[in-house]
Amino acid sequence: MRARAQPIGWARLLKRVFDIDLRRGPSCGAGELKIIAAILQRAAIGKILTHLGLDPRPPPRGPACEAGHAFAAD
Repeated sequence: MRARAQPIGWARLLKRVFDIDLRRGPSCGAGELKIIAAILQRAAIGKILTHLGLDPRPPPRGPACEAGHAFAAD
């Protein structure tokens, strides 16, 4: 029987995927970053992204990968 995978913490996942280290500030590298808000309303997110000159539409979904297969290296 296969052991169940442990969930990855939010901060660790951001570091792994986007190379964002929440333990250090992006400008000075000192101090821990703190989340002050989580914006979840689609309309508010769209307004913010549009204001920043970014496309508010999410990218298209890619095909699902089969479990256990690693990504191909370029």
